[in-house]
Amino acid sequence: MKHPRRQHGSALFVSLLMLALLTILGTATVSGRMVELRIAGNTQRMMESFQQADSGLIAAVSLVDDADSPLKGRDDDTPFDSFAVDSDGDGAPDSYSAAYPLTNIPDVVVASRLIRGDSACNRDANASSSNTIQCEFYDIRSTHTAPLTGATTTVHMGIRRQIIAQ
Repeated sequence: MKHPRRQHGSALFVSLLMLALLTILGTATVSGRMVELRIAGNTQRMMESFQQADSGLIAAVSLVDDADSPLKGRDDDTPFDSFAVDSDGDGAPDSYSAAYPLTNIPDVVVASRLIRGDSACNRDANASSSNTIQCEFYDIRSTHTAPLTGATTTVHMGIRRQIIAQ
């Protein structure tokens, strides 16, 4: 049997070409999946950070009508100082009492800012207490800093607090 010399080895060439194409396709697929996995991880960390920051807001708002209210009629970058315990007397908190609202919320800083104080509330002029109620407007800010990446998530909430005028 005679074999034409020109076709000798063409099957090998076609097989190598197909193998190269399949390798490129496989590499592109794996690379795409790695990017998707990274995006999913970043989204998860972003949502966890948002939830931590939101928990700080909820902790601050839960104390609004309490004696340890973070709304004190002034700006306050450390609204939870009343929970601090200074056991060695150096002026810096060494720990916090068991009632500290951020005990289970690590890496969260909460601050309140008085936007407008002693303002008249929008109340009906015919209301019996229209002259005795004043309002304070606050911006409460809760910031979570991720320990591994250092990325921060900040959440703001506006609060109007009605108080009895002096």
